[in-house]
Amino acid sequence: MDIVNAIEDEKDHVYPMPESKKDGQGNPIPVDTNTIEGLIIKSQVTQYMQDVKQYDIEKVNAHALFYGQCHKSVKDKLEQRTDWEDIKKDILKLVKAIKEITHNYQETKYPFEPIYYAWKKILNIKQEEKESLVDYTKRFRIARDILETQYGQPTYPKYVWNVPGYAGMTQDQRVSEIDKANERFMAYAYVQGVHNTKGGLLVEQMSNDYAIRRNNEAYT
Repeated sequence: MDIVNAIEDEKDHVYPMPESKKDGQGNPIPVDTNTIEGLIIKSQVTQYMQDVKQYDIEKVNAHALFYGQCHKSVKDKLEQRTDWEDIKKDILKLVKAIKEITHNYQETKYPFEPIYYAWKKILNIKQEEKESLVDYTKRFRIARDILETQYGQPTYPKYVWNVPGYAGMTQDQRVSEIDKANERFMAYAYVQGVHNTKGGLLVEQMSNDYAIRRNNEAYT
């Protein structure tokens, strides 16, 4: 999930380059690849190259997913930008540009259009029949990031206000409850989108767990 974290942080993930031992002047000491140390370094270099290659592939895939979930009006604005040639090759630049466009939407005639479509996407996203859970999870997290980019983090006031002890909480504790509420809603939305051969049982389990928790709170 390195690419997902990179998108959330808006910063490329950097994989540490394996290094051999150095002499007093800081120069690498040649290593015999037939020794145990040499084999370890060779293995680390191979893993490093595989990680970087996989990350580059995920960046391309994430770009396609992220751009594909943008509303047409956002796509039009992206393609009209002078830096479009850079944006269409770099997922992080795409994310930054979308945020800038979204911010500018606040001053347009229809500021709720991107918000509507972002909510629509998160509520209707479904795992495809032959799609792996890993790929579905990536698509869901991207849809969630788009929603929070265009709308901000949902706060669920009615739910949070009814949390036991909310009135006496500090501001930090209330913010924490909002974060928890958002995590629970996103978890529920995520499970609802899982293919029906798996999702039904998960939704039922979540409902049962919630009922048990509420009953316990009523007697404490």
